[in-house]
Amino acid sequence: VMADLPGLIKGASEGKGLGHQFLRHIERCRVILHVVDMGSHDGRDPLEDYRIINEELANYEYRLTERPQIVVANKMDIEGAEENLKRFKDAYPDADVYETTAIIAEGLDPVLYKAADLLEVTPQFPIYSEDEELSEGVLYKFEEEKPAFHVHNMGNGMWKLTGEELE
Repeated sequence: VMADLPGLIKGASEGKGLGHQFLRHIERCRVILHVVDMGSHDGRDPLEDYRIINEELANYEYRLTERPQIVVANKMDIEGAEENLKRFKDAYPDADVYETTAIIAEGLDPVLYKAADLLEVTPQFPIYSEDEELSEGVLYKFEEEKPAFHVHNMGNGMWKLTGEELE
């Protein structure tokens, strides 16, 4: 499951703006890729943006901060991005940060490999709070459909059909 959260704002966990609708999309996600605009050519501070969004994730009731996060430091080609990245790494030394320039697909492969590795080892998180009663749900799993019959070439223009439905 993937979710894109373009509009998380301060107070989203309290329902401000479209906060609950956006946060509800993350509930089934096991790994969070947090894209941070390190270029900040619009005057925003990447450290402040990251702090606010993580506060909103922490304040939401479904343990969203327990999910592993990958920080995608985007727009590294813009002037000032290197300084912002250094400040970011100083402020968040434990963050798993990958430098990218997404517009030209630079640096994206390591992010995708890391996300795939984390998805392989990260368990699913329950989609209910501790005080909610667990309701029965339906779990859908893909089961590959078996062929109705098999064709065997016996040689010399002879063929044999086998299969449960045929038999």
